[in-house]
Amino acid sequence: MTKFNVLIPAISWPRIAPRFREFSDATPVLLDREGTLIDLHDNKWEGPLHGAWHNFEISRPALKPFLQSIKIAESLQFMQTAASGLDAPFFADILRRGIILCNSDAQSLSIAEYVVASLLNVLHNFPARKSSQLAKTWQRHPFREVAGLNIVVVGYGNIGSRIVHRLRGFEADITVVRRETEPLNDTVRMATLAELPDLLPRTDVIILACALNDQTRHLLDATKLQSCKDETIIINVARGALIDESALLTALDRNVGHAVLDVFETEPLPQEHPFWSHPNVSVTAHSSNAGSGRERRGDDLFLENLQAYLQNKPLRNLVDVQTLA
Repeated sequence: MTKFNVLIPAISWPRIAPRFREFSDATPVLLDREGTLIDLHDNKWEGPLHGAWHNFEISRPALKPFLQSIKIAESLQFMQTAASGLDAPFFADILRRGIILCNSDAQSLSIAEYVVASLLNVLHNFPARKSSQLAKTWQRHPFREVAGLNIVVVGYGNIGSRIVHRLRGFEADITVVRRETEPLNDTVRMATLAELPDLLPRTDVIILACALNDQTRHLLDATKLQSCKDETIIINVARGALIDESALLTALDRNVGHAVLDVFETEPLPQEHPFWSHPNVSVTAHSSNAGSGRERRGDDLFLENLQAYLQNKPLRNLVDVQTLA
């Protein structure tokens, strides 16, 4: 039987090798830090590729050679990516070629925790508490509670659903905005994107966890931002282009209370960008997914899906080509 050759970042290989070797019908092809394809004996690989693992450990110098190797791999049948959002043209090309593509939910738990931590940080103003401590000032710091806040979560995929699950424990009043209209449960309301403008004037917290596409690009534009309730908190962990950044800067000086931004239209965020120094903006470097358990969950997902593919069983997070149409 012909071996199923799988492209794997060399840096990840030692960690998964014991489990991968259980697949008697699969052969690892390693991508080194410079982007060269090699076998387990450091010989240059010249054979076909049938599967690939696209993860966050691929080095910057190796990323372009990796993408090129995938592009010319005529025998490629299956790819597991560590990405959740698939708006990059690379993924659309993969699906157009008829290659089986699975995205990742390994980072969803990390991102959900980031959202909750960021929201609590804004509501409680932890930096002010620390300043009082360092100044040895006995000062009380009142805070807003999550309980009772009207929270809108846009998107209910792997990430949005995890966020909602955690916020429900805080007794928040949650509305989920998504394409499907079927009820989720008795404690979460449903709405569509068309209904979002009607929700904004009474929403305390807007959390963006949806895909970027033609419908959602600049979802929060000047008109919607102007209609937001005073002191609204906006948290974006999806894609920077979901928000009109210029309009957000204007709204931050008018009605929006705070913006927690982990993603931006241009990344890295240019040093001269006003977001860096704005008092009502919290900037992080696209790192909401950098939780301590992400790597282990990503390994598990890749190996589980590889085994499922080899055994012709159902795959987790299988991407429907229609989602990128």
